[in-house]
Amino acid sequence: MLYTFPDYYREFSCVGGSCPDTCCAGWQIMIDEKSMKRYRRWKGAFGSRLQNSIDWKEGCFRQYKGRCAFLNEENLCDLYIEDGKNGFCRTCRNYPRHEEEFEGVREISLSLSCPQVCRMILEKQDKVRFISGERKTKDEVYDFFDYILYSKLCDLRKCMIGILQNRALPVRLRASMVLALAHDAQGHIRKKESYAVDDLIEKYSAPGAWKRFSSVSEHRLEAWRNEPGRREETDSCFIRTLQQLEPLREIWPEYLNRIADTVMSPAPALDDIQLEQLLVYYIFVYLAGAVYDEEIFPKVQLAVFCSFMTDRLIRFGFKVDESSQLDLFTDVAHSLSRELEHSDDNLKAMEREFKKNPVFCLESMLAWLNN
Repeated sequence: MLYTFPDYYREFSCVGGSCPDTCCAGWQIMIDEKSMKRYRRWKGAFGSRLQNSIDWKEGCFRQYKGRCAFLNEENLCDLYIEDGKNGFCRTCRNYPRHEEEFEGVREISLSLSCPQVCRMILEKQDKVRFISGERKTKDEVYDFFDYILYSKLCDLRKCMIGILQNRALPVRLRASMVLALAHDAQGHIRKKESYAVDDLIEKYSAPGAWKRFSSVSEHRLEAWRNEPGRREETDSCFIRTLQQLEPLREIWPEYLNRIADTVMSPAPALDDIQLEQLLVYYIFVYLAGAVYDEEIFPKVQLAVFCSFMTDRLIRFGFKVDESSQLDLFTDVAHSLSRELEHSDDNLKAMEREFKKNPVFCLESMLAWLNN
């Protein structure tokens, strides 16, 4: 099987109790069947505690005030203290590592919802490289897998990441081109014209493509920009979209309610490299998954929305008392990721909004990016 992962993957190391936002609180920790069987056989006093701390019907650890039953006051895991890594279930052993499986391919990433991973990504100055290698493992059997579509998506993703990493261009222009490319590719995929994706890739990666794109988009967005209050209206709509989602943590609605009516001055902001790293993260994690539902444009909308909404939330007035600017950026970026990426319901709700809400149409999002 072919394994692919970002070049910073092996740099991750859990910081344990010093983490500013433990992964052992705020969501259900599901237990795999193999671990459930092991926990049932655990003997002694700790075994009794373990068995009383599992919701056997739901297949997860019980929580108390939103915290895992084994998370102690020092934000350390008593299960780990008792038995080391062997005591972990698959979820706890793997997080923040995330895997996406395709026929003959396994793509591995680190989840942005982990503060330490988020800090690594935001601190990284070099362009992310993706490393691939073969490993002898048992391949998954798929009843149906559209390998041609998957191949086109991989080519499309490579092109998009190439555009996003072109640091000769402003990052908002790069994001705009990727968004438009996804929109155009979606049209061809819906018409079952996957062969036309190659022509799109050639068009968007050709020398001078950014000049032609910039000229055309500038003309199309002129009317939008001349409407008073349109940018503010779009921002408000985007925030309302987040407020309508199911919060995974009690603190998240408070985060959104902190947003001021006007941008604070002076306001910190993500730089172009940090925005690039967020965009590349979301594109890598999600785009190839369109092989299962053919929804290319919504996945790129998600990448653009999450990356630049992180920046907008920072600019709108998130505050972290006595913290560094990087702490602030990490707090906002990982919090947004956590609320969206760890809830299938929220991801589906966002995809529905991308499809039906006109504020998320191509022109509107391009104008939001570039105004």
